[in-house]
Amino acid sequence: MCYSKEVQLLTSLLIFISCLVYYLYFRNKHKRDQWFQKFLDTILLVFVLIGLHQFSEFLSLLTGSEIIYKIGLVSSISAMYFVLQSFEILTNRNIHKNIALVVEGLPPTTKEEIKQIIVELSELLQQFCGGEIKTFILNSSTPEVEI
Repeated sequence: MCYSKEVQLLTSLLIFISCLVYYLYFRNKHKRDQWFQKFLDTILLVFVLIGLHQFSEFLSLLTGSEIIYKIGLVSSISAMYFVLQSFEILTNRNIHKNIALVVEGLPPTTKEEIKQIIVELSELLQQFCGGEIKTFILNSSTPEVEI
């Protein structure tokens, strides 16, 4: 939570009102473009979720509830899914098939602990998602890999 209650409320209302205006304007302007309407629906959902995040921060500041704050965080994280979906619509490509998960280890975490976390995460991904899993460890001697 970065701002005051008033700033959070104003920001969320500004986002919600802007989304409504843009939706009504562009929806009527591009009635024939089916792909654009799908893109518009998806990208506006992103902004509504971000507005929900701002509004939940306002409510959590008002009530002191950590649960409301966490609901806002979930809505903000959910927005990222719809950002990817809108990018797929815009570029006509499927990018959900490739996912990168980053595991960062800060001191005092050891390299062995990081390797164990990566092994466990790989096993869980294989068990619940399937597919091909590649793991890489980046450090100062190996700063990048080609996927």
